[in-house]
Amino acid sequence: IPYSYSFNITGTAPFALTAIIKPGWMNIVAAGYTIVFSGTPDTIGNNIPVSFNINNCSAGVATFSDTINIIVMAPSLTQTGSTTGGPGTPRTEVFKVGDSVSAGNSFYVEVYSHQVLIVAIAGDTPVSIAAKLRDAVNATTAIEWNSAGSAPAGGTVGFKPTSSASGNQLTIVLNYGNSFACGAY
Repeated sequence: IPYSYSFNITGTAPFALTAIIKPGWMNIVAAGYTIVFSGTPDTIGNNIPVSFNINNCSAGVATFSDTINIIVMAPSLTQTGSTTGGPGTPRTEVFKVGDSVSAGNSFYVEVYSHQVLIVAIAGDTPVSIAAKLRDAVNATTAIEWNSAGSAPAGGTVGFKPTSSASGNQLTIVLNYGNSFACGAY
């Protein structure tokens, strides 16, 4: 996930950075009165050193020294909303795909004891995962939803579930009396 951090400095401009110690993926620049860190980590690690001197035009020098930790964020799929009008009306549930998506991550939604699962491939994003889940939900047949014999009767409002996606949001419409579970790993 792209990294970005900045802090303001005071003194007499212009500023120059010297004696820079940083990971190879990181960029550090003095932009006016702001020090800007950016880049996308390519490895994980703890206590990675970052240090440099800030020099100004009147021969002043300040030293910055710190460490950073780069961790792998767990994938997530969380429910962000659920609305229903009551018996005889459908339920609408909204799910959000989190920012961390890596090849091999699994994302699922489940109702009626039937799970719809997709596995991320290289290049997938939260938006593509939401779209793949939408397509998988819509491609699941009524017979598959009822594979455990726990789906409502045919003709029940909201059965079979249908889905749409917008950005990293997945919306599922289903029957009033049931609710989806979701997760990612």
